[in-house]
Amino acid sequence: MPSFGCCSSTMTLWTGFADTVSENRRRGDLDPTKAILAETFKLLGNSAYGKSLENLENRRDVVYSTSENVGKLVNDRLFRTCIPLDHNDLFEVDSAKNKVRWNLPLQIGFFVYQYAKLRMLQFHYDFVDRFVSRDNYQLCEMDTDSLYMALSANSLEEAVKPHLLEKFYREYPQWFPARSCDTHHEEFVSVCSRGEAWNPRPCCKKRSTFDKRTPGLFKIEFFGDGMVALCSKTYFAFGEKSKRMACESALRSAGTLLSRVRAPPSALRPDGGPKSLRSPCCGLAIYKNPTLQRTVCPGRISAETQLQQ
Repeated sequence: MPSFGCCSSTMTLWTGFADTVSENRRRGDLDPTKAILAETFKLLGNSAYGKSLENLENRRDVVYSTSENVGKLVNDRLFRTCIPLDHNDLFEVDSAKNKVRWNLPLQIGFFVYQYAKLRMLQFHYDFVDRFVSRDNYQLCEMDTDSLYMALSANSLEEAVKPHLLEKFYREYPQWFPARSCDTHHEEFVSVCSRGEAWNPRPCCKKRSTFDKRTPGLFKIEFFGDGMVALCSKTYFAFGEKSKRMACESALRSAGTLLSRVRAPPSALRPDGGPKSLRSPCCGLAIYKNPTLQRTVCPGRISAETQLQQ
């Protein structure tokens, strides 16, 4: 009988690849002429694990056939679609593959997404829920690497519990790009805990720029006044200076405009206009599928904190 065994290893297989992606994105931040390099490595970093989760069953064999032979292809058990071309004299026939080889490393993409979920949960329960009272914030929408929340203050720092303010700034570099270098970190904690403005030195600015491309840290992507969120990747956030919208790929591919997306009847006033986008006390209403449940947030600020890739 064959015997099987395993041995443990401390080798980090993907560390070099991740460091290369981050380093080239930093080069794009420092030199505008290398912006295309930064975008290219961003694409490489995202597609590396995305490709490992490709559903190979969706691959098709495409054949172009004349009207005399198209009937045989259409009657085949693997037939999927047929598109007539050239006045019905030529046809494009898509068929499923007779054999599918599952040869992609699915475990890579699986664990990337699981670790991303873990990081989002850590950010909420180990940081936000720990330093901010639940009366002062309301979660609105969460995606793989982003989190929208409504705050009762103008910033996350202002919503922190007063007796935890010093600890908040001490742990700040663990969750966000550091605003000070290690040498001046204690000074940063002391100044910010007293409510004074922090004036970063050149070495601190260099550290902050470096951390902006460090995987696992969060940054503010959007700051506004309100939000309507149906589910992940289907929301609209708005403010005085900017707006941010995300919708399902089906709506994007169809070219559906925001003004043509019909609101549910229960979300409209008798005159046909939207209701509950803003409350008299600057609250925020969110409609959630499938029950269109109305949730009023206590604050007026909707912010997205995005996990950097």
